[in-house]
Amino acid sequence: MKENYEPTLAFIMEHEGSKATNIKGDRGGLTAAYGLTLKTMQTLHLDLDHDGDVDANDVKLVTKEVIDAAFRRYFWDAIGGDNLPAGIDLIAADVAWNSGTAKWRQFLKEGYDDDIDALVGRRIQFYRYQARNFPGQDKFLKGWLNRAEESRVAAKELLNER
Repeated sequence: MKENYEPTLAFIMEHEGSKATNIKGDRGGLTAAYGLTLKTMQTLHLDLDHDGDVDANDVKLVTKEVIDAAFRRYFWDAIGGDNLPAGIDLIAADVAWNSGTAKWRQFLKEGYDDDIDALVGRRIQFYRYQARNFPGQDKFLKGWLNRAEESRVAAKELLNER
C-alpha cells in the first residue's frame, strides 16, 4: 500500500544499521549504511562521486536520501509495493532489499502474496536453506531468523492499522 512506504523504509533502515560494513563471509560483500551493497550499487550504476566507476568511495557517500531514492525506484516500485496488501508490502520489500527482487518474484509465483505468516514461513525456509547450503552462511542464520520474525510483527502492525 502506498501509505506503507515510509514505515517499510524505516523498518529496513533500522534493521540494516547506519554504518558501512564489510563482514568476512558475507556474500553481499562491502555494504554501505542501511544495507545497500557495493554489488547492488554497481548493478544500479550509483556512481555517487561521479568519477566514472562505482567503488568503495561511493559506498562512503551513501546517505538516507540515496537509500530512499534507490529503495523506491529499484525495490518498492519494482515489486509493486503501492499495490500490495498491508503487511505483505513490508515483508515483500524487506525480502527484495535483503535477498533481491527476484527472490520476491519467486515467492509471489509460489503463491505467497496474501498471508503474512505463510510468507514469513517461506522466508525462514529460504534462510535455513542458505545456511545449510552455502559455506559460512550459518553464522548469519540467527540474525536472519530474528529479522524475519520482526518483519512478521511489523507487518501485522501495519495490517491492523488499516
